[in-house]
Amino acid sequence: MRKINRIVLHTTAGWAHETPESIQRMWRVNLGWKNPGYHILIPTDGSLVHLADISKITNGVAGYNSDSVHASYIGGLVEIKNGKHIYGDTRTPEQKDGFWSAIEYFFKEIGKYQEIGHISIVGHRDLSPDLNGNGIIEQREWIKVCPTFNAMEEYGWIAGNKALERMKHRKTY
Repeated sequence: MRKINRIVLHTTAGWAHETPESIQRMWRVNLGWKNPGYHILIPTDGSLVHLADISKITNGVAGYNSDSVHASYIGGLVEIKNGKHIYGDTRTPEQKDGFWSAIEYFFKEIGKYQEIGHISIVGHRDLSPDLNGNGIIEQREWIKVCPTFNAMEEYGWIAGNKALERMKHRKTY
């Protein structure tokens, strides 16, 4: 089993009515991926659709996949206006609960193989480079708006004080 250091939360950045099957088809056909983008997808009903075992590497965040697990809600696209994609937090209450369930599942499964006290919970955007070197990943530095909500603020405290302190000071994720 590989060592897991972080749980990364995502949005699919598409319409909420898309299906896990259509998303997986897009990864295979449009992007040419052999592995899924996430370990878990969360449709609007809040259920967990398991796409890969946690022992497998997925395509969640380039450069961070070998020691991360990934969960994403389906949605995030609010509208397309004048050809521009507008994103926002489109999670249903059930999807918010689904993230809790996914995180609980990850901790339970990872805990079978390793200590979990060091694991951080972050959003995809929190892994963007700190371009000005001030130790803070600011909105203007985000590579993506993913996951369209502040994952560290909303779920990061679950990881415990040690991991939360590391996140506050932008230490190694």
